[in-house]
Amino acid sequence: MKIETITDKNRKRPSIKPEQLVPLVLAGQPVVCGEYRGTACQLIEWNDKTTGKPDSFLKIAHTVELTKQDGTLQTIAVEERAPKDFKDANLFVAGLRKGQQIICKIASMLIQKGNVTATCVDAEDGILVLESVKA
Repeated sequence: MKIETITDKNRKRPSIKPEQLVPLVLAGQPVVCGEYRGTACQLIEWNDKTTGKPDSFLKIAHTVELTKQDGTLQTIAVEERAPKDFKDANLFVAGLRKGQQIICKIASMLIQKGNVTATCVDAEDGILVLESVKA
């Protein structure tokens, strides 16, 4: 079985224009706007208690850097799940470039000892690339 579900060629991240962001926020969708810094993947494996069969999924953590209101930088981890058929962390390519402005639609957020971890919504457009504004 040849897996090419997540590569730069096959998975182009959806984009959003700055003027489309305001209605999204006004509709009540929590978002994180920041600069993409990198990605780490981890295969999570466990035994299902009901069936006794082993199961697994690929957890993807994107590092996003943003500027807070007081001007300081904050780094957060935005987690998302890979498609169910994708099980090899070594083959994952994020489809994002370092320094690219991204918008992450957030389902939940956890703050522990100053570390912020956000969970991305389970959708194809959970992480959007912000199109550049030409002046």
